[in-house]
Amino acid sequence: MNPRRILQLLLTPDKIPEKIKKVTRRLFYRRLASHVGYSAPFPEGIDLLLTDRCNLRCKMCDQWNPDISRTKNISSLESQELELDHWIRVIDECKPYNPVITLVGGEVLLYKGFDAIVRKLSEENMNWTLVTNGLILDRKLVLLKKYPPKEITISLDGPEDIHDEIRSYKGLYAKVISNIETIRQQLKSTGIRLHTVMTRHNLPYLLNWVDSVNHKITGISNWKFIHLQSIDAGTLDRRKQFCRENFNVVHSAFDGYMLPSEIIPAAADVLEYKRQLTLKDYNFKTSFSPDFSDNSIHQYYCEKNKLLKEKYNGKCDALWSVCAIYSNGDVHICQDLKIGSIKETSVKLAFNSAMSKLMREKYIKSGTFPGCSSCFFSFSGKSA
Repeated sequence: MNPRRILQLLLTPDKIPEKIKKVTRRLFYRRLASHVGYSAPFPEGIDLLLTDRCNLRCKMCDQWNPDISRTKNISSLESQELELDHWIRVIDECKPYNPVITLVGGEVLLYKGFDAIVRKLSEENMNWTLVTNGLILDRKLVLLKKYPPKEITISLDGPEDIHDEIRSYKGLYAKVISNIETIRQQLKSTGIRLHTVMTRHNLPYLLNWVDSVNHKITGISNWKFIHLQSIDAGTLDRRKQFCRENFNVVHSAFDGYMLPSEIIPAAADVLEYKRQLTLKDYNFKTSFSPDFSDNSIHQYYCEKNKLLKEKYNGKCDALWSVCAIYSNGDVHICQDLKIGSIKETSVKLAFNSAMSKLMREKYIKSGTFPGCSSCFFSFSGKSA
């Protein structure tokens, strides 16, 4: 944007795009953190984790894989979920600020009040998206046709036999593909995004598979290939000690990122896949998350703590821009660091609670925390 255009926007603030306003506010609060008491504006994005329950058992899942699960008291999960009126109150509070609302789980479609939340979001003209494994998407077709989200993100992990094996559900792939085609035909205004997590199980098959479905899966706005999130035992111990000493937190959601070695792909294989994929010309856009350089891919899988320290230290904006509300009402800006409960306070007050401000102060003064290398928000800023 040229200087004349910038000046023109500054002189007519009512014409400044809302996204620019939000980014400007966030940068202001961050750059002058100590002068504003480490507070932050209303979050730009809010994840509503409506339920922890899921109808699949994926090999790489930090919630439901029995070897790495962090979800406890499975039988009582539904009884621990927030009642609908709490979520309605959250949406009412968010309306004046227009954040991006993302409905996630578990499998979000299993939440008993899902229909009412979708109806509320649409009737309030909110900017909302949906993340699902796609298995029971057809059951919500009538609802979503009447109240369409801006975008639906659906998980696909490889060709049919690989996808079904990874997600422990025979016939899942065919069901999801059918639902994608139905959504494409029925929800014309809704973008469809595919997510594929790269693991040692599926990486050898991805290139040929994507080639084969290029003309079969249509209407896709973006196909994102996601680097696997993981943590080593030493980093996890340091994370727990840091949180205990600085925030009086004695547990860690990062336990779920202690993945078996047979799941984690080799850096060389990921790099080769990326190189080959970028040479292809598909009917849809492809991307990687995080969007690492070739050298950074090697470091991420071999020495991610060093990568974070050398290239991304202190570049995470998440503490100033996003939060998640868990199914029990807990509000987080880091996965294992609770900043409040929606049962007791508002989103705005939780986002600027004493814990929130303490976390921002520690981050400004000390840089990244132990374990930040296992969180993609840490790699969201531009590297040095």
